[in-house]
Amino acid sequence: MSMKFLCLLIFFFSLQSKAIVFYNEWTFDFEKKLNVACFEQDGDFCHRLCGDFEDCQVDEPVCENCVANNLLMTKIFFDMGREYVNTYEFAQNDELLELLRSGEFVSLDSRSVYNLVTGHDSARVQEGFQSLCYNGVGYPLVLFSTKRNRIDKVKFVSCGVDTFHMSDEPNIDFENAKANLY
Repeated sequence: MSMKFLCLLIFFFSLQSKAIVFYNEWTFDFEKKLNVACFEQDGDFCHRLCGDFEDCQVDEPVCENCVANNLLMTKIFFDMGREYVNTYEFAQNDELLELLRSGEFVSLDSRSVYNLVTGHDSARVQEGFQSLCYNGVGYPLVLFSTKRNRIDKVKFVSCGVDTFHMSDEPNIDFENAKANLY
């Protein structure tokens, strides 16, 4: 593949993708925060979320049934990428805003403190999460909705600057979905 073609391909993909990046952190007060970084073309997203055009920090309530070694959490961490899959359908900003403004969500990645199943950032769990993204993102972030501070439905996966819908119905034609991405 020529370098010129590769550069054009990267430029085309960058025009199609959003420029919003999600990452989570725990504070020293044991509060969880979802951080959102918006780049120029999607600065309006951050502005609508928190009033700033570049960065937001959203409080994430503790998920009560996530803090346990239960069957649901075992299923989530063991079956990420198999039962919980990326649809490769881009998430719309309004959908993301609705979920984040509601405060009824939990974000998980392979390093999650909620992973009491396999240990922090185990290779098996990391592989499952990384399989959600085609672009080699080290720590994809999966957003679930919650009801009454209990995990409910898988919603989105953040793959770097691209955020997609997720499904817990693994019978999706991935190759066709990926081919129709751009």
